[in-house]
Amino acid sequence: MKVTFCGGIDQVTGSCTHLHYTPKDVQFLVDCGMVQGTPHAEFENQKPFLFDPKSLKFVLLTHAHLDHCGLIPRLYKEGFVGKVYCTRATALIAKEVLMDSARITKGELYRYNDVGRVKFHYLDQRAGFKWGQQFRLDEDLSVYALRSAHILGACSLGVVWREEHPDNEKYLKSMLFSGDIGPTTDHFNSSYLLKESQGPFKTTNYVVLESTKGGTKATDHPSRDQRLANLKTLVEQELIVGQRNLLIPAFSIHRMQEVLYDLIAVAEQGFPNHPPEYRRLWVSLDTLIAKLESGVLPKELVELLEESEMCELDQHAVLSTIILKPGKKPVIPDLLLQILDDKSIHKYALREIKELLLSCKKTRVLVSQDQLSFVAEELMKIKRLVTIPIRCESYLGNQVSKIYQKELFAQRTEDKNMYYPEDEPERRAEVFRAAIDGKSSVERFTFSSGDKPTPYRTFSRSPSIIISSSGMCDGGVVLHHLENVLKDKQFTVALTGYQSGGTNGNKLLSLMNDSEYVETLNFGETIIHTKDIKAKIVMLDGYSGHASPEIIIDNHLARLSPEATNAVFLNHGINISREGFKKTIGFSDNESVRNLNVVLPEQGKTYWLHDPQVTVVEPSTVEADIDQGGVMEVLKQINQNLVEIKNLLKAKE
Repeated sequence: MKVTFCGGIDQVTGSCTHLHYTPKDVQFLVDCGMVQGTPHAEFENQKPFLFDPKSLKFVLLTHAHLDHCGLIPRLYKEGFVGKVYCTRATALIAKEVLMDSARITKGELYRYNDVGRVKFHYLDQRAGFKWGQQFRLDEDLSVYALRSAHILGACSLGVVWREEHPDNEKYLKSMLFSGDIGPTTDHFNSSYLLKESQGPFKTTNYVVLESTKGGTKATDHPSRDQRLANLKTLVEQELIVGQRNLLIPAFSIHRMQEVLYDLIAVAEQGFPNHPPEYRRLWVSLDTLIAKLESGVLPKELVELLEESEMCELDQHAVLSTIILKPGKKPVIPDLLLQILDDKSIHKYALREIKELLLSCKKTRVLVSQDQLSFVAEELMKIKRLVTIPIRCESYLGNQVSKIYQKELFAQRTEDKNMYYPEDEPERRAEVFRAAIDGKSSVERFTFSSGDKPTPYRTFSRSPSIIISSSGMCDGGVVLHHLENVLKDKQFTVALTGYQSGGTNGNKLLSLMNDSEYVETLNFGETIIHTKDIKAKIVMLDGYSGHASPEIIIDNHLARLSPEATNAVFLNHGINISREGFKKTIGFSDNESVRNLNVVLPEQGKTYWLHDPQVTVVEPSTVEADIDQGGVMEVLKQINQNLVEIKNLLKAKE
């Protein structure tokens, strides 16, 4: 087997590995991702592949993040006709992500029809599927999947092949591609949404391992209970006590859904030291009587009924016990007052209640002023629960949430979930599903979603929470909010993860750490100077989707046997992270981990895997024809010049 690392080396995006099973001449990829967040990303994504897409038999996809799947449609555009193997959840999310990418890039890399040509094949929909179970891809070539707990559908993929021994005896070899590994394990829970990641088999011969957080420690990632406590404290201090508004920029994939789920858990716990507040709906009895007398149903009552829910049985009980007939004393029963007070009357009861209340007008000749006063006085007793709305705003995020709504709770057997932990409360899962539809409330919190931003005046009127993309504050709906809320001292902006250098999110993080930090934030037509920012900036820790080196060592490397494992390749990390991770492995307390052969592969280099050695094959497919050190740098400079010219032309328009 020959392996070429085509991307994800000295960077955390653009993952792409080419494999060539030489005995059967089968070529395939593990991931084909887009480069993101670098000055030369546009050039990197358009330059020639280090392989011929037409020669590929298939693609294995670990998960649906753009840096792992973003260039797959380009493969089809350039002649690839094979299948993309992944989980169903990954395929569904990837379709949404790739369509969004085609829209953003305006067809420069590929078009919508190229995305539509992708042939996804669901690994987990095969009969008798189990995590870790092999199935045949080609002659003498098979694959298996292990849950990686990174995002919904994400998995590590193991490639198994038959290799000829020098004495002509065939035997099996295997190589596991970790993909991105989440921090949840058997011994460390960092997420309420996803079950733990699954480590490699002891007999795995080669491992390609991510090293995103190569320089960090396990203590950098709080447990899920610590994270929830931090979020609850933030909500209590900023909204319940401080009466402020909270804006949470979040990635559309997994981060938005995880924050939403955590807020549901916070709502369920409640705030015992701060009981819910109720406000009287009407201030003036005379005004209310005048409205009823003229046949005008008070708008406050209409709004209250439209927001509330009630089962048919309660609706019938309420409507059948209201008496508003001429010549008789009107009665508004306690049941009605209680139901209205709890906001639990369904909106389809609005029409019937309107008719009953407005019967005052229809029979006002026979209905006395005393009767009207009685009705008004009873209605004056109604108090409205002061709610805190929580709203998710992102087209892509809401589309992905709908996939979570179904796929997160998929079951492998009657008592085994694919992804969702069995020990999580069923009630919370129900609320989560309903919240995605915008039909849920817990205690004083209500949930809704939308693609367009809430108007600033509405958002700032009373304490509320908006979760909006993008997570690094450089695009998406969140830009519309930031233009206004950053200048408002009544707002708190809570960042939820890594902020790449140069992004608006990174600048806000720098301002949080240094109040004297001077920089400008770009929101398209609007520029904001850090000196003008009055909003409070905070960081919500614990939402990283990547495991620390210590977690990976304990849950993955410690399972391997140095006798069986010939090499561990570190990719998906900048060089300082990969080198730091290699040192951490070398100083591990676990002797078997220390004895592992750790390799830092080079970009574009081809490695020949033949037991028990790993040999570098020179030169690789495309690099034989180009001088990577010279020509590629010149091309990058040309690309940068073209970008600058394009910006100048835009400025003159």
